[in-house]
Amino acid sequence: WGSTIGGTATLLGSGRAPLAVAILQENAGTTISFTDWALLSFPTALVMLIISRFVLGWMFPTDIDDISGARQELREQVNELGKLSYREWATGALITTTIMFWMFAGDSLGLATISLLAVVAAFVIGCATWSEVEDDVNWGIVLMYGGAIALGLAMLKTGASAWLAERVLEMMPSQNPIVLLGVVAFIALWMTEALSNAAVVALIMPPVIGMAQQLGIDPRLVALFVAIPCGYAFVMPMGTPGTALAFSGGFLRQRDTLRAGTVLKMCVLVVFLVFSLTLWPWLGYGIQV
Repeated sequence: WGSTIGGTATLLGSGRAPLAVAILQENAGTTISFTDWALLSFPTALVMLIISRFVLGWMFPTDIDDISGARQELREQVNELGKLSYREWATGALITTTIMFWMFAGDSLGLATISLLAVVAAFVIGCATWSEVEDDVNWGIVLMYGGAIALGLAMLKTGASAWLAERVLEMMPSQNPIVLLGVVAFIALWMTEALSNAAVVALIMPPVIGMAQQLGIDPRLVALFVAIPCGYAFVMPMGTPGTALAFSGGFLRQRDTLRAGTVLKMCVLVVFLVFSLTLWPWLGYGIQV
């Protein structure tokens, strides 16, 4: 759950965030910078790390008094690794440089341009070979992201997103922007337990952007209210690889993740909404009522 929470703090944490930015760019002609995304999402992640520590400590009391044996085992494994090789140094330097460019030149050069240049540089300086890329890259995920962007653009161009937005707005008990975005965040938060968070972004964002345009809501808020909450998958093993891996260890039962995960989900919804209504307006992302 620590890795799940930390993965929401920046655009690097999961594919759902870059996908949301890409759909936003294609459907609304606007974007969110790397730095803005971090400033908006990091406070929620930080508070949730603190809350999760106390919630999990309360629900699952520690039954181990001494971890010195584990520390010693880890030291031995680190020593066996030896010194960093050239490829390891080069890869670390390339990743650091890429992140710096995303942060300070993302608006001028474009996040995608920087990413492609980093990939080319990885081959040039010997960090990767094409055979490794063929074996290790999940091309199905790449195609899914491309398909999601194409689907969203098709819904926009054909008017399907506007039609769907109108039908949904007719059923909404209130068309207040705060209520609408709160409902969107709640749906995204729970849909991610049954679908991958990238799939949630692909399904929800196009019609909700249509609704935002109908109500005069900043479409950037739609990307944030969908992509950030749907990263907090705590309950079901299929919600995120982190939970699935922890669950596969055999020490957790489904009711364990359901009980503690539900509490964390209620907490994150409150924390997220509080920051979005209080901190975000200071950063230029206020909700106009």
